[in-house]
Amino acid sequence: MKLDTPEHWQLLLEVGTLGVFHPTHATFHDPQLSAEISWSSRGHRKGRRVQVKPNTGQVMRHFPRFIGGNRASDWHNISWLVAVLFVAGSCLWVLNGWYALFPARHATVTRYLVGWSALLGGTLFELGGFCAFLECINRPSKGPVRFDYKVRALTEAEQTEFRPASKGSGHYAGPIDGEDKDKDRTYYQNKWRWVSTSVSDIGFWGNTITFISATIFWIATMTGVPNELSTESQNYYVVWDIIYWLPQVVGSTGFMLASTLLMLETQHKWWLPRPFNLGWHVGFFNFIGAIGFWLSGLFGFYAYPNGNYQRH
Repeated sequence: MKLDTPEHWQLLLEVGTLGVFHPTHATFHDPQLSAEISWSSRGHRKGRRVQVKPNTGQVMRHFPRFIGGNRASDWHNISWLVAVLFVAGSCLWVLNGWYALFPARHATVTRYLVGWSALLGGTLFELGGFCAFLECINRPSKGPVRFDYKVRALTEAEQTEFRPASKGSGHYAGPIDGEDKDKDRTYYQNKWRWVSTSVSDIGFWGNTITFISATIFWIATMTGVPNELSTESQNYYVVWDIIYWLPQVVGSTGFMLASTLLMLETQHKWWLPRPFNLGWHVGFFNFIGAIGFWLSGLFGFYAYPNGNYQRH
């Protein structure tokens, strides 16, 4: 993605882990403020708040507070919805795994808890994957600063603040405060898109593969609902293998690939992890969870013919 920055900003460095994709990190110098400004594709997509101190070039990131004056929820922000949907879906899958491993006293209770918690969790993951796709294709692309930040000089505090918009979808770039207000009084609002492509963006591929994989995995959660598939026929496990276990294996394989791409998006070198970066941990733990789903589906192929696994 070509960045549109103020004319006086000087590009110092561009970094990307894979040469086939656009750079995922960039550093600019603002000679008017004597400050360095760091940009990342993931932060751009998420609308991360960044502050830059002039003279020192120190970058300070601010995280949302859950007490005080700041809100802990933002239904109009697609990035917030992505996080909430994935967390809620994960909680339901933890419940699913708990009762699959430690069944309740009554088999019927276990069967319904396991089946329906998997379906609800899969549905939330499907919605989360779709929102992540929308977040990616609707990243800010218009305005004098196309970073999802508006820039304001804080003369009293001697710092410049980059902050996400507080209105609308959370995915727009505003004008630079301090500019001639008669020249530009309007904010630059992106037209919302439901379908688009960005084949040179590693984040686009990571989120698109996540959405496709969640859709495939969703099939397994729907067919796993109690009494949905029969176990009466002699070769019933063949049907289960095709429409229950196979979607789990294929979907979780996609999750592993997507998680790898999203980890690489945060890294400066493909071989160098970033364990102190929050975005890297998101991809890393998604990868660990995907391995668990993959193993679950793989073991299902072996267990079902012997009748040793759960039957609905």
